[in-house]
Amino acid sequence: MADAAAVAAVAAIAAAAAGAEEPGAELEVLEPGQGFQAARAAAASLHTILNKLKEDKTNGSTESFSDSSRELQSQLLALRRSHRAMVKMAEDSRVLETAARRAADAEYAHLETRQYESACCRAAARRCRNLPTPQLN
Repeated sequence: MADAAAVAAVAAIAAAAAGAEEPGAELEVLEPGQGFQAARAAAASLHTILNKLKEDKTNGSTESFSDSSRELQSQLLALRRSHRAMVKMAEDSRVLETAARRAADAEYAHLETRQYESACCRAAARRCRNLPTPQLN
């Protein structure tokens, strides 16, 4: 009896999915900074849906299973998108850090070069001061 109900539920989902549009089309594109907030919201929705499914299972109700499973998949897709946004944010931060380190290294190398050249010029001036000044008429 339970197997027949599960088969009927899967058939209902397949029939609904045949005429449906691409999954997750109604979800918005996330900016990298919104990933953490969207992940929290999706996780909270997932817990709510799972609790609803658990209650339906204990009550023996299979009528809302297809709606709940579709909503569950939608929230999983939202969670994947938020994960992608968080990964993109981390990657962007890594790229910015690398660029900042490169710029700092270039500035430090330039400073060291100037210090070395200044020391060379001071040493050359010191050597010239030790030589006698010629008397020109």
